[in-house]
Amino acid sequence: MSWWRSHWHGCLGSLELAVAVSSAMAAPTPVPFMPDVDTWTVASAASHRTYQIWVARPEGYSKQHVPYPVLYVGDANAEFGIAVETAYLLSLAKQIPPVVVVGIGYPKPGHGFSASWVGRSMDFTPPIEKAQADRVLKDLMDKSKAYGYETPTAVGGAQEFLTFIRQELIPSIQTRYNVSASDRAWAGNSYGGLFGLYALLNGDDPFQRFLISSPWIGFADHVINRFEADFASTHKNLPARVFLSTGDSGDIPVADIQSLAAQLRSHEYSGLSLDVHIFEGENHTSGPPAAFSLGLRSIYSNVRESGSN
Repeated sequence: MSWWRSHWHGCLGSLELAVAVSSAMAAPTPVPFMPDVDTWTVASAASHRTYQIWVARPEGYSKQHVPYPVLYVGDANAEFGIAVETAYLLSLAKQIPPVVVVGIGYPKPGHGFSASWVGRSMDFTPPIEKAQADRVLKDLMDKSKAYGYETPTAVGGAQEFLTFIRQELIPSIQTRYNVSASDRAWAGNSYGGLFGLYALLNGDDPFQRFLISSPWIGFADHVINRFEADFASTHKNLPARVFLSTGDSGDIPVADIQSLAAQLRSHEYSGLSLDVHIFEGENHTSGPPAAFSLGLRSIYSNVRESGSN
């Protein structure tokens, strides 16, 4: 009897395992962790580089809704998730309007900045003289070795990257999605923040709102301060809402942020709304979540949620 009992239990166990495996195989595919996200790659004619684009639609997204504000986020390999989830939560709390979030990154393997390190070093940095570029590249070589990242071979491609956004990406987003043609924001951290400042001071800018977190103002001997001075010599208007921030414990000197803010304010631009915040206890890598949370509320503080048409 014991042999039959043992044999029966063995068969029953095999049957239960087979049923479990069959049920698992028949189960529906789980939904993505972040719903309503589209992605594709695009080769730019302007910059001659390839980008991966991610687009997150807000909950309840509809073509019948009034056009949504659109938030463009640099360093998407590392920061798209932070931006999207923060925007979702703030929209749920009705602290900002629902927004379409467009992430710009690179189709490379690796986590976060390891995937974007080379591309961002080129795309986010303003054009500079060769001698300055050589010094920057030497510094980047040392940092790359320390981080274990691929070493950049060029910097200074911000103008071509801005042209890509203006002439290629924005028209594509406008065609595909129900987004506003007059309410676009840029969010960037570190080099991405430096690019935001460059775009702000580049004249015919495609953005009206800027979330600029820990920008590398010291890049190339504070070249962005010289860009601002040149801009001020020919412009009296700067219609933009700008949130400028850094942590008090990071690599970006607080004095650099305060000095640039004072320089901007001294020119009394018509239309400029500038909000400066220094985060206590935050550093260069811990700052972005805090900056996205407070920064989104700041740049959208003059917008109330719109209902459907």
